[in-house]
Amino acid sequence: AVEKFCSILLSVPLCIIDSRQDILESQQLTEICKEYIVGLQMLMAKKRFRKR
Repeated sequence: AVEKFCSILLSVPLCIIDSRQDILESQQLTEICKEYIVGLQMLMAKKRFRKR
């Protein structure tokens, strides 16, 4: 899942922006992806530490 969100983040700069609304949506998408990536990485780290 982290790879998917990273892929989305990498594709955002390639999007064609035609309006102010598009700018806001791309910024929202970027923030959402970053939050999910951090959350998923924390969850994976938690699982790794539990195994120890």
